[in-house]
Amino acid sequence: MFERLRAREIDRYGLEAISPGGWFCENHKEFMAWAAEYDSAGTNMRSRALHEEWMSKLPCKTIKLERPLPIHELAVSVEKALDISL
Repeated sequence: MFERLRAREIDRYGLEAISPGGWFCENHKEFMAWAAEYDSAGTNMRSRALHEEWMSKLPCKTIKLERPLPIHELAVSVEKALDISL
């Protein structure tokens, strides 16, 4: 996960910006620290737990697609969840 996030940060801001002394370095470090806690933190911060709690209160149906799958397989999962055929 962190490799993907770091690559995204480099793409957005540049390696120099997120490196020590770079204009975005502190923001990058804070973001990466937050990302490291996302899956395990409680509802006291923006986290998986907080998002799960929020989704459980939505008045609409929600569909969780949590595994990296080919587009076709994701579409089939959505079809099954909605009980439709695309």
